[in-house]
Amino acid sequence: MNRVMADAPDHDAATLVALETAVDALPPLTRVLFLLLRVDDASYDDLARRFSIESAAVESGLADGLYRLCCTLDGDTAMGAMPGPLAEANAILRRRYRRYCQDWLQALGLAQPAPWNDDDDNDAVVMRAILQIMPPAVREAFILSRAEDLTSAQIAKRMGTFRWVVRWLLLHGMCHVARRPMSFERWLRDI
Repeated sequence: MNRVMADAPDHDAATLVALETAVDALPPLTRVLFLLLRVDDASYDDLARRFSIESAAVESGLADGLYRLCCTLDGDTAMGAMPGPLAEANAILRRRYRRYCQDWLQALGLAQPAPWNDDDDNDAVVMRAILQIMPPAVREAFILSRAEDLTSAQIAKRMGTFRWVVRWLLLHGMCHVARRPMSFERWLRDI
């Protein structure tokens, strides 16, 4: 994103922050396509081949990005869903991403397939699967720390153990989380 700001014409700081915020608010596929086209000067055909999608989907990605940016910068809300070719490409890429995640999670020890749902956030599904892989004590300490925002002393008291044990459990939990698959956007950037 800093490259966008460096290449932007001279604007005041507030405008640059607004632009950066608007780009950050784009849906992942739209944001990746927009940045690759406008910042990295990639061509439509190169991106279509890279992502194994139709060139029309890449064009729709740029159009959708520009529309959403203009709406956001004008103080409006972008109406409507992604254009057809972009929505189709998004669905195809999300299915490929889910296969990647499923393979990754199985390699980490997840016995059952993750319960993918089109309405769910992929990152939330991955995190629930990572929690399933964690040993029970690690999972309990991790959830108490993250969901209930308890300190290690509070968790130790609740679990009936020592603080150093809780710290070890939390470290073990963080190691599990660190081994999770890439996010959808990161995966898109690495294709």
